[in-house]
Amino acid sequence: MIASGETKILHTKESIRTALIQMLVNTDIDKITIKELCRISQINRTTFYKYYGSQYDVLNEIATIYTNKTASLLMDDLNNGHKMEENLIAALQFIKDNSGFFSLFLNKGNTSLTSRIITVLPDFDSFVVSSMNQNLSEHEKKYLAAYVLHGSIKMIADWVSDGCTLSCKSMSDLILGASGKVIGD
Repeated sequence: MIASGETKILHTKESIRTALIQMLVNTDIDKITIKELCRISQINRTTFYKYYGSQYDVLNEIATIYTNKTASLLMDDLNNGHKMEENLIAALQFIKDNSGFFSLFLNKGNTSLTSRIITVLPDFDSFVVSSMNQNLSEHEKKYLAAYVLHGSIKMIADWVSDGCTLSCKSMSDLILGASGKVIGD
C-alpha cells in the first residue's frame, strides 16, 4: 500500500511530466523555463527542485518510464512462451495510447531515445540472432539484428507520425513480416 505522502509525490511528479509533454508539443526543450513548467503543472519552484534539477531531468525520467514499459511489453513474456506477435501488439498498443509522447521523440530525429530503446532491449539481439539461419557468420547475424531493430524503430516512428492509421495487429504483421524476410524465417 502506498502511503499518502508517497501518493502526493507521485501525483506531483506526474503533473510535472504531463505539463512538460504538453509544452513540448509547441516548444523545444531548451526554450522551456522552470517558471513556466511550474505554472502549468501548478506547483511552486521549490517543489520542482525538490524532485528535479532541470527540465532535462524530467524529460529523461519520462523517456525512461516509456522506454522501460515498451521494452517490458516486448520482451518480458517471451521466456514464458508468449509469441512475439502478442508482445509486439501489446507494445504497439502502448505506443498508440501514448502517441503524444512518442510522436514528440521518435519523429524529431531523437537519437537519444533510439539509443535508450536499444539499451533497454538487450535480449532483442539474442532473440533475433537465435531465429536466424545458422549458416550466417556471427558478424552477419549481428549486422542483420541491428538492421531489424533500427528498421523496426523507423517503421514505428513513421506509423506514429502518420497517426497510427494501421491497426496494431496490421503494424505487427508488417514489422514481423519484414523482419522474417531479413532473418530468413
